[in-house]
Amino acid sequence: FFLCAQANQTDAQGRKQGSWKKYHPSGSVRFEGTFRDDVPVGTFIYYHEKGARRAVNEFRGSSGICYSKQYSEEAVLMIEGKYIGQKRDSIWRTYDVQGRLILEEDYKDDKRSGWSISYHKDGSLAEKKFYKDDLEEGLWVRKIENGTTVVRAEYKEGVLSGPAKYWNTAGTPICSGN
Repeated sequence: FFLCAQANQTDAQGRKQGSWKKYHPSGSVRFEGTFRDDVPVGTFIYYHEKGARRAVNEFRGSSGICYSKQYSEEAVLMIEGKYIGQKRDSIWRTYDVQGRLILEEDYKDDKRSGWSISYHKDGSLAEKKFYKDDLEEGLWVRKIENGTTVVRAEYKEGVLSGPAKYWNTAGTPICSGN
């Protein structure tokens, strides 16, 4: 006998079980993956409307931990990071269309908590800022591509607070104060 598993099934308690597939209004596949007791497990693949892969989410058992890679319609990796219970956690990385790292941000419970560091095309530091509960907190530094610092300031609870210094692109101080 041949046994064919049907997609999009629920059990007696209404929980999603087994293979699932959803579609865009146009009829193209939106996502496909597997559920166990209403919890996503294994690999889920999401697609752009025109069919290109949009994201690959790898779930670690039924733990709620998911490693995600997200792609442009041109199949270029744009973002990667980890979810815990559908909330961003740990380091998330963003890339430009050439695959260069342009941003790293630390998350906890879907809020920026830690360093947010952006990079110029050559990989040098563009900006570094610390966050606590999604608010700027502490040091903020901004540099131009040649490495010259143009801003160095402090934040407290999302507001500029404390000493601040500003330089022009030649590195000449133009303003400082509190």
